[in-house]
Amino acid sequence: YNGDKRTSDEERQLAYQQWISGATKVLIATTAFSAGNDYAHVRMVIHMDRPFDMVDYIQGQGRAGRDG
Repeated sequence: YNGDKRTSDEERQLAYQQWISGATKVLIATTAFSAGNDYAHVRMVIHMDRPFDMVDYIQGQGRAGRDG
């Protein structure tokens, strides 16, 4: 899931819907995806590189395990 101009809005929407429905178990995304998303089925967040700042890190890590 990315914002590359070669990826159409339809392709992004399809990838997102497949992930939301559970048809796709893994979503690899930029840090922009973690901001504001709250889905109970996110079990783990792995950062490939250091986040830009602590806010990005906390937002990304805060996405995991919200179902208790």
